[in-house]
Amino acid sequence: MTGQLMPPASRSRLWQQVNEAAAAGLFRLQVCSGCGTVQYPPQEFCSHCLADELPWEQVSPMGEVLSWTTTHASTNRFFKGILPFHVGMIKLDCGPVLIGYLVAASLHTGSRVQVTGMPDKSGQTVFLAGPPGTDPAAEYSKLLEE
Repeated sequence: MTGQLMPPASRSRLWQQVNEAAAAGLFRLQVCSGCGTVQYPPQEFCSHCLADELPWEQVSPMGEVLSWTTTHASTNRFFKGILPFHVGMIKLDCGPVLIGYLVAASLHTGSRVQVTGMPDKSGQTVFLAGPPGTDPAAEYSKLLEE
């Protein structure tokens, strides 16, 4: 291993679309052409009606923190370097629930958040949540620099 620690990079083939959207500064998820259900995580068939036409569309990045925790320990060397960090389950206004880093310590259950995707050091997208009107990616970058 050379110098820089890397986060885990294993993702599905469908995840590449999430990476491309995040690299372009977009928040895109699959939306079923049949019933309009927003899909997350990426999948081959709609979780509601089993249709197989799931185009990627820009969706609202707004949501609410359902629950959260602070991670104080990790067996992964990359994560050990950024401990402690906050992780939350976020219910997006458009439907799905995702897990993301909470970039402000003031966020808690019931907080309104804005979610963005950002490629991590391995090139895979991570979801970041911050107070509405903030730039969660900038806050996350500061965390990695500390």
